[in-house]
Amino acid sequence: MPADHLVTVPAPEPSAPPDRVLVEDASDCPAVHETECTTCGEGPEPTVCQDVAVRHLWCAEHVVRAGHTGFLALRVGLLRAVAVYEVRR
Repeated sequence: MPADHLVTVPAPEPSAPPDRVLVEDASDCPAVHETECTTCGEGPEPTVCQDVAVRHLWCAEHVVRAGHTGFLALRVGLLRAVAVYEVRR
């Protein structure tokens, strides 16, 4: 397209963001815990269980079984932005 056919559109004026804060949202889906071996990718099924000892036990058993010693542990949860006045109530 030739340059003389281009239209320049000004950027919109920035508006002040609403007063919001991020909070953990467990209403729809509680946090999921995942653990996997960094060598082979094997791991127990993801769970919403908060019991870290169970996941550590799986890792210890995997060290004995496979000889792998590196693990990745993730906690995946949802966040929700809520208005500040909702939090102060």
